[in-house]
Amino acid sequence: MARRFREGTGAYRRGPYEVVGVVPDFFLDAVHEEIRPVAYSTHTLGNEVLSVKLKGADIPETLAAIDRVWETAGESRPLTRSFLDQRVQELYLDITRQSQFFAALSGIAIVIAMLGLFALSAFTAEQRTKEIGIRKSMGAHRADIIKLLLWQFAKPVLWANLIAWPAAYFIMQRWLEGFAFHVNLAPWMFLAASGLALIIAMATVIGHALLVARAKPITALRYE
Repeated sequence: MARRFREGTGAYRRGPYEVVGVVPDFFLDAVHEEIRPVAYSTHTLGNEVLSVKLKGADIPETLAAIDRVWETAGESRPLTRSFLDQRVQELYLDITRQSQFFAALSGIAIVIAMLGLFALSAFTAEQRTKEIGIRKSMGAHRADIIKLLLWQFAKPVLWANLIAWPAAYFIMQRWLEGFAFHVNLAPWMFLAASGLALIIAMATVIGHALLVARAKPITALRYE
């Protein structure tokens, strides 16, 4: 059993001490905190925490055996225990809630945007029925009509992404600064987000584009 001493805690005992090994840095707290100097001692006095590695198939039996040993030792204090995954979950509970909140807001925003694009594509297809009929009668192919309509909706999506990039970079950079260790924002992340937004927009309006492109020119020219 090893006891952990942190710098500035006042928990050091007077030496001398013999250093028997050095381990690489590793996290004991959430990534909000920097890794501070930590020393481990083999003194057993004053230890109140025991780390036990359990086999997944024998957890209930092992816990019951630990309880029996605790009762045999005659301890009056109740035995409290927690699992490592629970401890880690508690450390990152606020981050988990933030991610769930942002995911919910993003989902709502995507649904609203898709509904708006769907309505706009239906309105545009209705307004440009005669124009498309004339284009087809002049020799335009179905693929040309689809490209025309898709490009019409792709342009505002691309402009919106260009406007959103600086704001997204500023907000994400400020949020990441709250962590002692974090990833760096790379250009490919913004390009990937823009590509995904463009795919969602195209998937939303492709139905109306195909419907208009398949219409017969004579029907479109007679449209009132």
